[in-house]
Amino acid sequence: MKLLELFKELTLHPKNAEELKGLILQLAVQGKLTSKWRDEHPDVETATVLLERVKIEKAQLVKEKKIKKENSTPKITRDETPNPLPETWTWCRLGEISEKLGAGSTPSGGRSAYLEEGVMFFRSQNIHNYYLKLKQVAFISDKTHEKMRGTKVQAKDLLLNITGGSIGRCALVPDDFTTANVSQHVAIVRMIDLGFREYIHSLIVSPIFQKTIMDVQVGVSREGLSMTKLKVFLVPLPPLEEQKAIVKVVNQLFKEVEQLETLTKDRIQLKEDFVVSAVQRLSNGDTAKEWGFLQEHFKTFFTEKSSVKKLREAVLQLAVQGKLTTKWRLANPNTEPAIALLKRIKAEKEQLLLDGKIKKEKPLPMIKDDEIPFKVPDGWEWCRLQELCPNITSGTTPPKGMMTEGGVPFLKVYNIQNQQIDFKDRVQFVNKEFHLAKMARTIIRPHDVLMNIVGPPLAKVAIVPSDFPESNCNQNICLFRPVFRSLNKWIYTYLCEKNFLNQIKLVGSTGQDFMSGMKCKMIMLPLPPIEEQKAIVEKVNALMALCDTLEQEITKTDTQVQDLMKSCLREGLVGDPPLARPDIGEGTPTAPLDLTIVETSHRLT
Repeated sequence: MKLLELFKELTLHPKNAEELKGLILQLAVQGKLTSKWRDEHPDVETATVLLERVKIEKAQLVKEKKIKKENSTPKITRDETPNPLPETWTWCRLGEISEKLGAGSTPSGGRSAYLEEGVMFFRSQNIHNYYLKLKQVAFISDKTHEKMRGTKVQAKDLLLNITGGSIGRCALVPDDFTTANVSQHVAIVRMIDLGFREYIHSLIVSPIFQKTIMDVQVGVSREGLSMTKLKVFLVPLPPLEEQKAIVKVVNQLFKEVEQLETLTKDRIQLKEDFVVSAVQRLSNGDTAKEWGFLQEHFKTFFTEKSSVKKLREAVLQLAVQGKLTTKWRLANPNTEPAIALLKRIKAEKEQLLLDGKIKKEKPLPMIKDDEIPFKVPDGWEWCRLQELCPNITSGTTPPKGMMTEGGVPFLKVYNIQNQQIDFKDRVQFVNKEFHLAKMARTIIRPHDVLMNIVGPPLAKVAIVPSDFPESNCNQNICLFRPVFRSLNKWIYTYLCEKNFLNQIKLVGSTGQDFMSGMKCKMIMLPLPPIEEQKAIVEKVNALMALCDTLEQEITKTDTQVQDLMKSCLREGLVGDPPLARPDIGEGTPTAPLDLTIVETSHRLT
């Protein structure tokens, strides 16, 4: 059994804790955690002898009229038993070892019977696997409690939810408990030998028993799990002394899992705090210096995808503020400033207007100083998207009769995925003639920039690839086509950063945001010189590639941990030996990345 040796690796991710507990319980009720104990205690009373004593005691209780006589349970056949048991164990049915096994009921008067204080009345929401939740407990009067004598709860009972989404949850009633009643959604399971109760609790909450509950209750009505079916559930019964040993081992292992889970959560929180602090320093301090510091800690701290997401956001923020190209500007002092670029764009727009290739637009208001969200480097200028992209527009939905099996691709919001065009699934097409005539205003061409204007999520962005055919889109997508095609990568980068949304007052119905075409035209963006735009895009591509690598390593590590967990589960369930322990690290070293010289393929096409 390699389980204990692999605890540290398996708890690298908090989500594994519950699976580990399930595995521990599974192994426990199969006798796999106490094989050494059995070797050291060969002379204990066997479960077969123990079961005979329990039957005699139950018969005596019936004779003394302390419990009612029940119909005998069906004999256990070999085909029923799911797995072999240790020699000293035996199979029995839950009804054979239970003094009481019955569901509760609703007090007469319904909700009006509930009081502010009195005798506690447990419902399904009060029953959890390892405790009774008393915060939402109801109360009934002493008189009602006595009328519901058959549903009284005693100390050391087991309470089991038998209906609804919480079916199968089971709580141990504490030793010092006084009394209560339960609703019809809860069953009382009372052992003839109270020494069984902790082991039986472990069995009930184990995956093997929970699966049986789920299998039995499939297709039944709101009544859920019947007492008739519960009584015949199979129980792998160990000797009484081994039951105590099993409970002790389970409690010890659970404690270790919880301690490791807490340490893991603390470790993750420390990493998250470091990442937040580092990203803030990266954005507000000496970018090159802080980046060098951050690189040294990639392996240690960027082990969660949420941290890599923060890094991506920081890279885009640094990019649009000009902080990735500080050294580039020092090395290229004679670059044409953005003001000259804007003049050339204006002249080109005027010529396009004269040629009838674009329509005249209403002038937009000048940008005021108090509108500018951050200071830009010398040589940059603030402008509005309409200045760069004439005739910004959103698409439209054609009549149903114009949608075809083939023809011109018709894009919807779900076709923008991960900041790219995704036209593989849920594809739609529009009639080519209708596209050229009635939808000519919204024709999409390669290198256009698209953004969804209805959300959430709002502002998903994509550049149309050079090999994507001419297409069209619906009214939830806005189309940006810059005067100079080379501006598209900068516009894309700025829109991906998304902070422009903070400057826009959105409209929309409950749960939905909407950005009008006019608001899209009004979007302010900082405009660097054209050559600096290229340098920024190259650096963003390189840093995003680094983020891709970090995420791939995280995925690889997660997969290794999952495979290890599956291996342990397989060993526990069918006895296969576990996989060799993988070399699970906490990240991956990355080669130094010079912010001033980057050789990488473009992410943008």
